[in-house]
Amino acid sequence: MKRALAALVLVICTLPGLSLAQGGAWKPLQEFAFLNGAWSGTTEASGRVGGVAASWTPEANGSVLVYRSKTIFPAVEGRPEETASEVGFFAYDGEKRKYTGAVFYSTSVWGLYDIEIAPDGTIKMNSTQLVNYSAGAKSRVTISKGAANEVNLNFEIAPQGTSFVPFSAAKLTKK
Repeated sequence: MKRALAALVLVICTLPGLSLAQGGAWKPLQEFAFLNGAWSGTTEASGRVGGVAASWTPEANGSVLVYRSKTIFPAVEGRPEETASEVGFFAYDGEKRKYTGAVFYSTSVWGLYDIEIAPDGTIKMNSTQLVNYSAGAKSRVTISKGAANEVNLNFEIAPQGTSFVPFSAAKLTKK
Protein backbone atom coordinates (compact mmCIF):
# COMPACT_ATOMS: atom_id res chain seq x y z
CA MET A 1 0.00 0.00 0.00
CA LYS A 2 2.80 2.45 0.87
CA ARG A 3 4.51 1.76 -2.47
CA ALA A 4 1.28 2.39 -4.40
CA LEU A 5 0.71 5.66 -2.54
CA ALA A 6 4.32 6.74 -3.12
CA ALA A 7 4.00 5.92 -6.84
CA LEU A 8 0.77 7.93 -7.07
CA VAL A 9 2.39 10.95 -5.38
CA LEU A 10 5.37 10.68 -7.74
CA VAL A 11 3.09 10.60 -10.80
CA ILE A 12 1.09 13.59 -9.59
CA CYS A 13 4.24 15.61 -8.87
CA THR A 14 5.59 15.04 -12.37
CA LEU A 15 2.51 16.29 -14.21
CA PRO A 16 3.34 19.36 -16.39
CA GLY A 17 3.24 22.58 -14.39
CA LEU A 18 2.22 20.91 -11.12
CA SER A 19 4.13 20.67 -7.88
CA LEU A 20 3.07 20.23 -4.30
CA ALA A 21 4.94 23.44 -3.47
CA GLN A 22 2.46 25.47 -5.51
CA GLY A 23 -0.16 24.97 -2.82
CA GLY A 24 -2.98 24.37 -5.28
CA ALA A 25 -4.11 22.45 -8.28
CA TRP A 26 -2.56 23.18 -11.66
CA LYS A 27 -4.88 25.07 -14.00
CA PRO A 28 -4.59 25.26 -17.78
CA LEU A 29 -2.94 28.48 -18.99
CA GLN A 30 -1.52 29.42 -15.58
CA GLU A 31 1.93 29.55 -17.18
CA PHE A 32 0.65 32.39 -19.39
CA ALA A 33 -0.74 34.48 -16.51
CA PHE A 34 2.17 36.95 -16.58
CA LEU A 35 0.96 38.02 -20.04
CA ASN A 36 -2.61 38.89 -19.01
CA GLY A 37 -3.41 42.55 -19.62
CA ALA A 38 -2.48 45.35 -22.00
CA TRP A 39 1.02 45.95 -23.37
CA SER A 40 2.69 48.50 -25.64
CA GLY A 41 6.11 49.03 -27.14
CA THR A 42 8.07 48.91 -30.35
CA THR A 43 8.74 46.30 -32.98
CA GLU A 44 11.34 46.05 -35.72
CA ALA A 45 10.66 44.21 -38.96
CA SER A 46 12.52 44.41 -42.27
CA GLY A 47 14.45 47.45 -41.09
CA ARG A 48 11.33 49.37 -40.07
CA VAL A 49 10.42 50.34 -36.52
CA GLY A 50 6.79 50.61 -35.51
CA GLY A 51 4.62 51.06 -32.47
CA VAL A 52 2.71 48.07 -31.18
CA ALA A 53 -0.20 47.63 -28.78
CA ALA A 54 -1.06 44.12 -27.63
CA SER A 55 -3.26 42.35 -25.11
CA TRP A 56 -3.70 38.87 -23.71
CA THR A 57 -7.09 38.09 -22.20
CA PRO A 58 -8.45 34.87 -20.68
CA GLU A 59 -11.82 33.97 -22.24
CA ALA A 60 -14.39 31.16 -21.97
CA ASN A 61 -14.02 30.82 -18.20
CA GLY A 62 -10.22 30.81 -18.50
CA SER A 63 -10.03 27.89 -20.94
CA VAL A 64 -8.78 30.04 -23.85
CA LEU A 65 -6.23 32.85 -23.94
CA VAL A 66 -6.92 35.43 -26.64
CA TYR A 67 -4.06 37.52 -28.02
CA ARG A 68 -4.59 40.68 -30.07
CA SER A 69 -1.99 43.03 -31.45
CA LYS A 70 -1.80 45.96 -33.80
CA THR A 71 1.38 47.48 -35.16
CA ILE A 72 1.70 50.72 -37.09
CA PHE A 73 4.81 51.30 -39.16
CA PRO A 74 5.04 55.04 -40.04
CA ALA A 75 5.70 56.18 -43.59
CA VAL A 76 9.44 56.42 -44.29
CA GLU A 77 11.67 56.94 -47.32
CA GLY A 78 8.85 56.89 -49.81
CA ARG A 79 7.17 53.86 -48.22
CA PRO A 80 3.58 54.38 -47.06
CA GLU A 81 2.34 53.83 -43.53
CA GLU A 82 1.56 50.17 -42.92
CA THR A 83 -0.61 48.51 -40.31
CA ALA A 84 -0.33 44.88 -39.26
CA SER A 85 -2.58 43.03 -36.85
CA GLU A 86 -2.79 39.58 -35.32
CA VAL A 87 -5.35 37.59 -33.37
CA GLY A 88 -4.38 34.38 -31.58
CA PHE A 89 -6.17 31.74 -29.55
CA PHE A 90 -4.31 29.45 -27.15
CA ALA A 91 -5.62 26.48 -25.21
CA TYR A 92 -4.56 23.31 -23.43
CA ASP A 93 -5.23 19.98 -25.15
CA GLY A 94 -5.87 17.72 -22.18
CA GLU A 95 -5.87 14.54 -24.25
CA LYS A 96 -2.42 15.26 -25.75
CA ARG A 97 -1.22 17.06 -22.58
CA LYS A 98 0.15 20.03 -24.46
CA TYR A 99 -0.64 23.60 -25.37
CA THR A 100 -1.75 24.48 -28.86
CA GLY A 101 -2.59 27.71 -30.63
CA ALA A 102 -3.85 29.34 -33.78
CA VAL A 103 -2.72 32.79 -34.88
CA PHE A 104 -4.36 34.77 -37.69
CA TYR A 105 -2.35 37.53 -39.36
CA SER A 106 -3.70 40.54 -41.28
CA THR A 107 -1.83 39.29 -44.36
CA SER A 108 -4.39 36.41 -44.59
CA VAL A 109 -1.72 33.99 -43.39
CA TRP A 110 -2.62 31.91 -40.39
CA GLY A 111 -0.75 29.26 -38.47
CA LEU A 112 -1.30 26.38 -36.12
CA TYR A 113 1.26 26.05 -33.34
CA ASP A 114 2.50 23.53 -30.80
CA ILE A 115 3.54 25.40 -27.66
CA GLU A 116 6.19 24.51 -25.10
CA ILE A 117 6.92 26.24 -21.81
CA ALA A 118 10.62 26.29 -20.88
CA PRO A 119 11.64 26.00 -17.19
CA ASP A 120 12.41 29.76 -17.12
CA GLY A 121 8.85 30.54 -18.31
CA THR A 122 9.80 31.28 -21.93
CA ILE A 123 6.96 30.38 -24.29
CA LYS A 124 8.09 28.68 -27.50
CA MET A 125 5.60 28.32 -30.34
CA ASN A 126 6.50 26.18 -33.36
CA SER A 127 4.18 26.10 -36.35
CA THR A 128 2.80 22.77 -37.45
CA GLN A 129 1.12 24.43 -40.41
CA LEU A 130 1.13 27.82 -42.17
CA VAL A 131 -1.81 28.51 -44.44
CA ASN A 132 -1.79 31.02 -47.33
CA TYR A 133 2.01 31.14 -47.28
CA SER A 134 4.79 29.37 -49.17
CA ALA A 135 4.38 25.58 -49.07
CA GLY A 136 6.53 23.91 -46.44
CA ALA A 137 7.46 27.12 -44.63
CA LYS A 138 7.59 27.13 -40.84
CA SER A 139 7.41 29.88 -38.26
CA ARG A 140 8.57 30.13 -34.68
CA VAL A 141 7.47 32.61 -32.03
CA THR A 142 9.31 33.05 -28.74
CA ILE A 143 7.87 35.08 -25.86
CA SER A 144 10.34 35.68 -23.04
CA LYS A 145 10.29 37.73 -19.87
CA GLY A 146 12.49 40.82 -19.96
CA ALA A 147 13.09 43.34 -17.21
CA ALA A 148 10.28 44.07 -14.74
CA ASN A 149 6.96 44.29 -16.60
CA GLU A 150 8.63 43.68 -19.99
CA VAL A 151 8.35 40.87 -22.51
CA ASN A 152 10.25 40.18 -25.71
CA LEU A 153 8.38 38.74 -28.65
CA ASN A 154 10.48 37.31 -31.49
CA PHE A 155 9.06 35.94 -34.73
CA GLU A 156 11.17 33.84 -37.07
CA ILE A 157 10.37 32.30 -40.45
CA ALA A 158 11.93 29.40 -42.36
CA PRO A 159 11.01 28.89 -46.00
CA GLN A 160 10.92 25.20 -46.92
CA GLY A 161 14.33 23.59 -46.62
CA THR A 162 16.06 26.57 -44.98
CA SER A 163 16.99 27.63 -41.46
CA PHE A 164 14.96 30.05 -39.37
CA VAL A 165 15.78 33.73 -39.82
CA PRO A 166 14.50 36.68 -37.76
CA PHE A 167 11.38 38.32 -39.16
CA SER A 168 10.39 40.69 -36.36
CA ALA A 169 11.32 41.51 -32.78
CA ALA A 170 9.22 43.43 -30.28
CA LYS A 171 9.84 44.71 -26.76
CA LEU A 172 6.63 45.34 -24.85
CA THR A 173 5.95 46.96 -21.47
CA LYS A 174 2.87 46.24 -19.40
CA LYS A 175 0.50 49.20 -19.17
